[in-house]
Amino acid sequence: MLDLFEIARSNSETAERDFESLIASLTAEDSQRLRQFANWIKSEALISINVRLFVLNDLIAGKAFQNSYEWASEMAKLSSRKPEEILRERLGKFYNRRVAFDSAFINGTKFRYGALYIRGAGLSDYGPYCAVLKKAFQDSLDNLAYLNGDSLKSCFTIHGDFDPTSVTGTCIGHSHRHFLVAKERAAEVCRTTQDFWHECVTSTNSFFEGIFVSDVNLDAILVVRVLKSEFENTWDLAFANFGRKLGEAEKARVQDFVRLQRAVKTGLVRLEVIQ
Repeated sequence: MLDLFEIARSNSETAERDFESLIASLTAEDSQRLRQFANWIKSEALISINVRLFVLNDLIAGKAFQNSYEWASEMAKLSSRKPEEILRERLGKFYNRRVAFDSAFINGTKFRYGALYIRGAGLSDYGPYCAVLKKAFQDSLDNLAYLNGDSLKSCFTIHGDFDPTSVTGTCIGHSHRHFLVAKERAAEVCRTTQDFWHECVTSTNSFFEGIFVSDVNLDAILVVRVLKSEFENTWDLAFANFGRKLGEAEKARVQDFVRLQRAVKTGLVRLEVIQ
């Protein structure tokens, strides 16, 4: 089995060398801009995990964040069904690739997946609530690795087979992540202003996956950010008309939203609504 985090650490010198080689090939203006971008990533980038409202409320209730394997194991104990069967249902079409990737690595079933983050709502396709982890939390992690893009796509051949070289050649550790990001996004950085640099870091189709092994609880979260459209839609459902007849799914969503608002009011959660 492969050790993802040892691979990431072993790639550090190569990542820095490749970055410096790229810098040397650029104009003076572009090289200065790319160095500025790399330093910005090093000082400002955090890790985010996008979640659904019920997951956020589990954290508020004192539970630790569960990955898919842990969730399937708990559901199996509660239902007397097989964990693998539940996991297959949860992951759907991604089951084969997720299991193939994780099983290739030591402690792969303990992996937590997030994304390198600067601003915005993160990867909202994975969940509307973007939980941004504290810098102190990420700095405390002994094992933290980054990949360019979604491992379920970038680490597999066109035939759907896991390709180990896609990891061994590009995976990088936390201390050198800025070299990877700057190298991979050099073209975009050099043709845009700093106001748009965050789009080079995290967008729906372009992001850097962060993988680590550690419990994540509410204390690890710096702030939760959600798009204004999502927040207002749920707020209206919960508070705009108390005479409205709601379906069962809507009632559950409202209950979760009310719990979140209580946590915000009491200072347990810092919630920011963004455009």
